[in-house]
Amino acid sequence: MSGTKRLMGAATDGLSGADELTRGSTVLLLASCLEHQGQEACRDLLTVNAEDRLNVIYLTFTRAGKSHLDWRATDYHPTPDRVVVIDATPGPTGTPTVSIDGVETERVGSPGNLTKIGVAVSKHCKEFEGDGTTVVCLRSLTALLQYVDFDTAYRFLNAVANQLASVGAIGHCHIDPDAHSSQELGGLRTLFDAVLAVDGSNEPITE
Repeated sequence: MSGTKRLMGAATDGLSGADELTRGSTVLLLASCLEHQGQEACRDLLTVNAEDRLNVIYLTFTRAGKSHLDWRATDYHPTPDRVVVIDATPGPTGTPTVSIDGVETERVGSPGNLTKIGVAVSKHCKEFEGDGTTVVCLRSLTALLQYVDFDTAYRFLNAVANQLASVGAIGHCHIDPDAHSSQELGGLRTLFDAVLAVDGSNEPITE
């Protein structure tokens, strides 16, 4: 998909024909996970093509991002069968994986420990492989880039994209387009199969 696809409503309404997401696809979502429009687009992307069991993996780098997890929404359809939160917010390490209200949370202890984070993503993707549709939400690249430099983040995202493709998972990454230079955004675009912007974003549309 060339350029940026503008989402006037639900993300799934904006994806049709050649733009339809298939398993193994990745999306750069130009929307904050803390704003209403970004949350709506996130929920739509998490359920795109979910025709069977739905497994959701959240990777969050901020406590604010964790508090706005979209599985809490009452209008979430279909309801995920399994939800895993990979908690990469700053904090103590060594906290065991816990399950509360059907949501499994694994703490990795540091947003800068991309090796440990990558291992956690790979583990859960492989765990869900072959058991329905697995979708991954990374919230957010803006937060990640506060802890690591651009080249390190780029290599990490490339590895994650390859991992998702290998198990047929669908992933999207939030980024606040107003917080980054056009050079950074242009570099990140090359890693993704689609770039989507919610209505109201200042991101220009290029075809």
